[in-house]
Amino acid sequence: MKSTGLVAMVAAGAALTACAPTLLGMAPARGYTMIIGLTGEAEGPGLGDRDGSGTAELRIDPARGRLCYIITVEGIAPAQLTHIHKSPAGQSGGPIVVHLQPPTDGESEDCMPIKPEVAVSLLRNPADYYLNVHNEEHPGGAVRGQLGWGERRPPRIPDAPAPTPDCKDPPYCTR
Repeated sequence: MKSTGLVAMVAAGAALTACAPTLLGMAPARGYTMIIGLTGEAEGPGLGDRDGSGTAELRIDPARGRLCYIITVEGIAPAQLTHIHKSPAGQSGGPIVVHLQPPTDGESEDCMPIKPEVAVSLLRNPADYYLNVHNEEHPGGAVRGQLGWGERRPPRIPDAPAPTPDCKDPPYCTR
C-alpha cells in the first residue's frame, strides 16, 4: 500500500514538473538554434588570430523578435567588439546588422530584441552573414564564423509577423 502511494506521488510530481512552465506563465523555448564555429583563419589570408577559436550559439526567434546567444572564444587577446555583418564567405566589412556583447573574459551570453525581418533573413539566408570578434591586436577581427545550418537541413522559416497596431516601438512589436 505504501509503495502505491509513493508511485502516485512520484507520478503527480512528474506531471506537475512537466506542466510547471505553462502553469507559471512561462512559454516553452521557441526559435531556431545555429551553432557556428569561429576561427582566425576564417577572417582571411593574413588576417585574424591563427591561435584563436571559439563557438557562437545563436537562438533566433522571429515571432518574438528575440536573439539569444552564447559566445565562447579562446586563444585571443581580450575581445572588444562582437557583431554580425551582412557579407558572404570570403568578403569582409559588410554592414553590421546586430551588435553583441563581446566575450571579454572568454564568454558572453545575453538576449536582446531584434527586428523580426532581420531575424527571418538571418535564418533564411545565413550564408549571407558572419559573426566576428574583434580585439586590439586584430581590429579587423580576431575570429570569424559564417552563419549556417552546418549539416542539418534548414528549417522552414515563416514570414516575419506583422507589427501590432498599438505598438510604441514597431520593429520589436509583433502579434
